[in-house]
Amino acid sequence: MKIKFFMEEIVLQTEKKISKILIGEKIENLPHYVPSNKKIIILTDTHILKHYRHKLPPYPVIEIGTGVGVVAAVVPTTNPTSTVIYKALISLKAGNSVVISPHPRAKNCTCYTADLVYRAAVEAGAPENIIQCVLNSTMEGTNALMKHPRTGVIHGAVQHALDDVL
Repeated sequence: MKIKFFMEEIVLQTEKKISKILIGEKIENLPHYVPSNKKIIILTDTHILKHYRHKLPPYPVIEIGTGVGVVAAVVPTTNPTSTVIYKALISLKAGNSVVISPHPRAKNCTCYTADLVYRAAVEAGAPENIIQCVLNSTMEGTNALMKHPRTGVIHGAVQHALDDVL
């Protein structure tokens, strides 16, 4: 497994640096890529969603994340690009690495987005192999990812599906 645990490294990073790792500038043209894979997406809404910024409260806040290891992120066919960015963002912010398991009908745009986010993260100082995408996504592969001993948390799975797998 190439993915790296980096909880110790990320805890020492500043909030500003982590945000730079996660947001980057590589996603500007992403909505224009999506229609070739998934034609029902509304580009303007997706573009706005990706660029939504969280406002800090007017008083000082200290947040320290504690990672759980590898996040298995199950991505549906609806809004896959926004979902990848969101799941990568929350996984890395919490001090975890992430393996993205796309829906087979959205695997091209999902893995493309994961690669953009990964390259931006590494360029900004994140460890190698911190974000990965399952290229040949199948139900069996997703089940294996969810059962893997290094998987610390599963994000995006329906409880009924988890009951069948785990």
